[in-house]
Formats: sequence, C-alpha cells, structure tokens
Amino acid sequence: EHVASEAANPLSEGGRVERLTLGVAMDSLGHDLRGALGGLTPSLPSDPVATPGGVDPIATKLRQQHLCWLCLSCAAEGSRLQHCARCNIAAYCNKQCAQADKAKHKLECANLGERAKELRAARRERGGQRSTLRQDNDNTLARIVSFTEVPGLRNEAELLAWKHRRETPIIYVAARLSGKITTQTFFRSSWHDDPDFLQYFNAGFRQQMRQYFDGPSFAGQDKAFMTAYFTEDPGGVHIMTTAGSAFSPHHRIVRGTEIVEALTTAIRAEDLADAFAWFEIMCTSPDDLQDRLEFIRYRTTLVHGITTPPGSIPIPTRSLNNEVAFFMFNWGLQLEFDVRLEGLVSAAHLNGREGVILNQAVDPRRWRALLDDGSYVSVKAVNFVHIRRGEYRRRSTSVHLGPPHECTSG
Repeated sequence: EHVASEAANPLSEGGRVERLTLGVAMDSLGHDLRGALGGLTPSLPSDPVATPGGVDPIATKLRQQHLCWLCLSCAAEGSRLQHCARCNIAAYCNKQCAQADKAKHKLECANLGERAKELRAARRERGGQRSTLRQDNDNTLARIVSFTEVPGLRNEAELLAWKHRRETPIIYVAARLSGKITTQTFFRSSWHDDPDFLQYFNAGFRQQMRQYFDGPSFAGQDKAFMTAYFTEDPGGVHIMTTAGSAFSPHHRIVRGTEIVEALTTAIRAEDLADAFAWFEIMCTSPDDLQDRLEFIRYRTTLVHGITTPPGSIPIPTRSLNNEVAFFMFNWGLQLEFDVRLEGLVSAAHLNGREGVILNQAVDPRRWRALLDDGSYVSVKAVNFVHIRRGEYRRRSTSVHLGPPHECTSG
C-alpha cells in the first residue's frame, strides 16, 4: 500500500480529526482499531513475518507489501523497501527506482518532511509521546493493517474501485464506535459539490488527491485506487489515513467474481475449469490447494453422485456449480453469497425468497441460509440461485444460527 494521508473536518460536534500527511501518523489511539472492530482476525492463513529489532510485526508485514512509489512493485522476498533519507516517507524497491524518481520526488520531499515535523510538534504540545518518523509511519501502517484484517473488507473496497475505476473513485471506509464498518464511494466529478465529501475532506486534501491522480506516481485506473480509512475514537480524536492501493495481481479478485457469475448463470465445463485454476492462484500452498480441490471432488461423488478421477475437473451440474461458487465467495473472496430460493415442493411458499448462504448444514447435502426476514432454512444447492443485490458486500462475522427449517426440493 502506498500510504498517503489526510485529514478531514471534524465529523461530530466537539470532535477532532488528526491530520496525517503521506504516511506520518499522529497520536496512537487510546483504543486500538482492532478492539473497535471486535478483535476480528483474518480467516485466510498467512505466512509468519520476521520482526528484526523488535519492529511491530503488523507494520513490518504491511511494509513488505508497501509499493514502490515509482514502479508499484513490492519489496523483494525477505527484504523491505528503501525509504528516502530526508523525508523517510517515499519508498522504493531499489536504488534504480529511487534515482529515476529523484527529480520528481525532490519537488515534494522537503514539503513532506516539514509537514511531518509540524504534525509531530503539534502532538508534543498536546503531551503526546516523542517518536521517530519511522515509528509514526509504523503506527499509520498498523492502522491500515487493522482494517485489512477485517474479512472481505479490502476485497469489497477493491471491487467498488474496479467497478467505478473510470470515475477516479476514492473508497471511504469508516470504523464507528459501535463496531460497524461502512464504505462509501466518492467520484472525482463530485468532489466540488458532494456534501459528504466536502465534510470529510478539506480543500488541502482535495488538492493533494488531484495532484496524486494527475501526477506520474499514479499507476493508472486499471492498476491502482485510493482508499481513505477513518477511525472514531471514544476520546474524540478521529484519525484518517489514506492509501493508494494496487489492484490484486492479475485482477484475481475481480476475476473471481466473474467466474462466479459464469458458474451460476450457465453449465459449462470451461467455467468449472476456470474455478479450479482460480483456486490454484488463491491458495497459499500446494497442500492447501490439494485439500480444497479434493474436498470439491469428494462432494461431487458423495452428494452429487458423479465419479471424478483424481486430478480431473468434475462434470458440471447446476448444484455443483452453485457449491463451487459459494466456496469461492466464502473462502477466497470472503463476500456474502446472495441467493434466491426456487424449486421447493413441500415449502413452496418459500420460493422466491432471498437471503444469504451461511455454511454447510449438519446434513452434508444441505446448506444453511439466512433469509431477509431473519429466518433460517436448510436447502439443497439445486434449490438456490446466486443473485446480485447491489454492490458486493463482505461476509458477515456476527451471524448466530438458529434452528433451520428443512426444505424439500422437487
């Protein structure tokens, strides 16, 4: 993540918004963001990160994923990006990139350093602890990582940004005191008259964003987007950090949703083959990949009665495609899987009802669904069809299952 920053006007009466400029963090929150988010942790496995010298592991992890300001590449395996010695904010993957960007960065370097000093001085005046620029930067990175640890949140933001990429969007993600996280999309065309945008972002930030999107450091609409992370704090200190993020490699998040849409609208062997190939990209290890694909093949035989030779792609069916699509949303993308019920016989009154699939029922042939009226049902994969209801949404983590109503298919 190419960390930038900002500041908005106070969002609540008597509140205060800390101004963060290009990766320089101010006061550490008295209540860490992860606490405000209920201690959520990622569902996907991740490799351990080395922490030499006692560096915060969260900040170290994100810095290793931090993008070079010139070529948008990540740091090499086992290394970290090299920061500008003057401002300690601009980062590069190697000396060649730093040298190539020297002339352009020189125009902003001194300004970044001065802003950092001003912000740190203002904090000391309020009694804040002294810290180095690197520690400030680590604090900012840690806040962003805390957001990225919310299952599906980054994917939700990336899909919003991709859908509206031609409109140069800023994805605004806010963590409220209630623990609720909201997302909002602001298009560049509305920066001058959208009342919410004018409330959240001041004139300095708007000018900074114009320079970013118009400047050479912006990789392009198909390669990067901007996310603004806002945190409410009980003490009235609100912090906002912005980050220029690269779309996932090979647009694998977007590609995952395209495969799901194909799987659930037709029955074609190539769509199932695409899904298996997508799992190969998303899995973190060969063992992880084998476990997931073998599970699908196992269900193909046990539940759907189709024998699949080892290492081959199963024969597609509507119910199998629905299940594979759900696995992609639930595991790989961590998004809600919206469905409409149909084809029910004994519970025909439920046909046409909509909701989300939660997980596998006790009966391995069935799936638990939460309907929009708050009721739970247990249905077979042949009795639901995937639907789109507005924007993609991250998967809920606070669902408490009640006793499902068993529905019999026709």
